[in-house]
Amino acid sequence: MATAKIYCKVGDSKRKSVKSKIKDGTLVKVIQEVSGVNTVIAEGIVRIEGAPPPPPPVCPPGQHLENGGCVPDVGPPPPPTGDVDKFGIKKSHQSTGREWFNSWDNGHARKWGSNGTDKRNADPDDAECDLHCKKEERGIVTYADVDGNGICELYGTTPRLYINDSTHVLRWLNVEMTVYFFIVKKLAAGGAYVACRLAGRSNHQNEYNCSASGTGYGAETKNSDGTNQIRRENGHPAYSDNKVSNTKGVEAGKWIGKKLIVKTQPDGSVLVQHLRDLTDGANGGDWKILVETIDRGDWPMTDTEDKKTYDGIKSCSEFKKVALNEPLKDPAVSCYLRIDNNQVKFKWFSVREI
Repeated sequence: MATAKIYCKVGDSKRKSVKSKIKDGTLVKVIQEVSGVNTVIAEGIVRIEGAPPPPPPVCPPGQHLENGGCVPDVGPPPPPTGDVDKFGIKKSHQSTGREWFNSWDNGHARKWGSNGTDKRNADPDDAECDLHCKKEERGIVTYADVDGNGICELYGTTPRLYINDSTHVLRWLNVEMTVYFFIVKKLAAGGAYVACRLAGRSNHQNEYNCSASGTGYGAETKNSDGTNQIRRENGHPAYSDNKVSNTKGVEAGKWIGKKLIVKTQPDGSVLVQHLRDLTDGANGGDWKILVETIDRGDWPMTDTEDKKTYDGIKSCSEFKKVALNEPLKDPAVSCYLRIDNNQVKFKWFSVREI
């Protein structure tokens, strides 16, 4: 406790000196009484020469210290520009042009089905997001169900969401695709159980009209046996040998992040990468490469049935049959998201040209 002198001038009275035992940092108010009414006419903080500075105030939850006082929190500072996408997820490559992000968080719940394998049926709020697949199979009716808060649930035997220009004028080439998926359950009497496949450099939207169009590079996770792999489709359905990750396993009831990167290299080869995040996007995600390859036109096809299917594929007016001794090098209409025989929720889906 220190002794301080407080000087004040009240009305027309003379300057007064008041001695008081008072702590440094105490708030002092000067009150003037007029006709029985007290009015605060001045106030200030006592500072005693030589006294140590007072400790900073302890701010309540939801506030932080700024310029000596507590102010409301406004959230963490924004991340560095260009390092993350609009959902806060880390980018492996910077965008160089066209981008697409889902609109599932626009506050509008909606649900729609498929019009069949040869007809587009777009998200009512997004003409570039097209549910395009079998309408029904084995009594299982396909649907996409958006809650308006950022989640889209796919249900069916082979539902696919194609991300493409409805006029088929725009093309995707080098892309980074990102999505998070949450397995709800397998559906009964299924064949292949694919929890999530991302595919790029594809014209798959025309597969049932022209099998030569059903091409693409894919990153796939199966919840039948936990396989993580990348695939090359050379026409529908003729696959080169799968490149399988040494890391197996997939867990239902948990958000899992997946990326597919397809990028032509300076020598004309194509880099294909399958990445995974198990942190639900914390700090942008902790992305690990599960499996990758460089396609130089040397991706083998050894399965007898795949070979037979490929041999039977014919070019059509719009799409030519791809050569096995070349990478998939041409821009294509679609990138797509697919599941097989599952009920799966998705969020933070994006396609970016890189």
